[in-house]
Amino acid sequence: MQVRRLRIPGTTLLGVFILLQHVVLGQETYRLDRRDAVLIGIAGGGALIPMLAHVEKSCLCSISGLNRIDRGTALRRSETLNAASYVVAASAIALPVTLSALDSKSWSDPVVIGEALLVNTAVNQIVKYSVQRPRPLLYGLSPNDSKISDPDNHLSFYSQHTSSVFATGMSYARTFAFRHPQSRYRWAVYSAVGITGATVGWMRVRSRRHFPTDVVTGAIAGGSIGLTVPWLHPKQMQGRTALSPYLQVSPARSGAMVSLRLPLNQ
Repeated sequence: MQVRRLRIPGTTLLGVFILLQHVVLGQETYRLDRRDAVLIGIAGGGALIPMLAHVEKSCLCSISGLNRIDRGTALRRSETLNAASYVVAASAIALPVTLSALDSKSWSDPVVIGEALLVNTAVNQIVKYSVQRPRPLLYGLSPNDSKISDPDNHLSFYSQHTSSVFATGMSYARTFAFRHPQSRYRWAVYSAVGITGATVGWMRVRSRRHFPTDVVTGAIAGGSIGLTVPWLHPKQMQGRTALSPYLQVSPARSGAMVSLRLPLNQ
């Protein structure tokens, strides 16, 4: 193994080297096999089957019966934040998948992130249809209000928006850390996921679609699934330095530091 280090003045060539790293030396992070097909099938069934369950469309919703944390949520509502939460959540799910595809130049990384999202959806649906907790917006309504007859308004626990953002984001953050173990941006990615997920959760609470406990549970469940699914997959990248060329670019004070490893002994 031979290591070449070049110090380049200026920052104008940084984008060129990053593009070279991703396009010429792009490599998938995970190895996929038949177990992934089984997982996708089981998770897909788990996401769809609970929808066949009966939803009890009645609500004896009394604010006094809520715990202290959730009680204040039933008193405020914002339709603007409700609409915005869909846009932010959709963007926060699509962006990691897109970035992982661009980074790896393969489908395996986005597939693993998609698996995390699908598993999260399955677990979330099973819990939602089992618990059937009324949403905060039903509290204070008359028994004959049309909102009470909407089945979706009885599936508050736990927040699918929040859990989906955390599941997708954390699986991407873990994949990014696997691909770039020396990158100083690893923890910035984790932080961005946490901030985005918390923002979506706040929107869902402020729009009276979820209680705070729904959102906190969604963050924990989604984040746990997002970290676990990539960890369970065999890694291609662990043997990269010994099996294939590897180019790493990192910022330097006067430009960029480029590390090129060549498998000259093979």
